[in-house]
Amino acid sequence: MAPGFLRSPEKVILDGVREHAIDREPMNTTTHPERADERAHARRDAILLTVTGPLVTAILIVTWAATGAGYFWPVWPLLGMSIAVLIALYRAFGPLPQAAAGAPEPPSAAPPM
Repeated sequence: MAPGFLRSPEKVILDGVREHAIDREPMNTTTHPERADERAHARRDAILLTVTGPLVTAILIVTWAATGAGYFWPVWPLLGMSIAVLIALYRAFGPLPQAAAGAPEPPSAAPPM
């Protein structure tokens, strides 16, 4: 009898995903339409963050100045926002992910002689 953790619903789901992944041929990530949609969405998000970032920065600095201009606390939200913008820009305009190195080659049309 198998241990209880092997009969969990997660194992059944993972087995189904593995079988599905083995049966399918590798996806061409450079021309696949869903990948292009994801890339367009990432570009829109990156542009939106790049435009709204300076507005939020201005609001934070005005708030800091209006509250006495002591310790420059806006540096912390600005740092977090900068990291988010960099990640969004990388996802939008960075290199496309390559197919897995160990992926099997698609079958050729003619059998070898």
